[in-house]
Amino acid sequence: MVAMNAISELIGDPRKVDEELQAFNRTAECLSEPSHRRVIERYPGQWVALHTGRVRAHDASLDIVLAQLDSEGLSREQAIVRFIHDKPRTVIL
Repeated sequence: MVAMNAISELIGDPRKVDEELQAFNRTAECLSEPSHRRVIERYPGQWVALHTGRVRAHDASLDIVLAQLDSEGLSREQAIVRFIHDKPRTVIL
């Protein structure tokens, strides 16, 4: 029982953790096809901040995007921030 209490203290309220994970999952889905294609079409060459399944900020400047997140009181830790390339990239593995 001691281990379970230690885990609870570490992660906090399991319901809140579950809600945060679901919100992050909705956000991550914005970067998968076909949603990602719409993001590319709408914000080419820009930094985009996604939070709770929506684009919350976008600009050519990363600093401006982060400032917009901060001004809205949104957690940087729970946001996904990506640069949206407007041309396909070749990845060699």
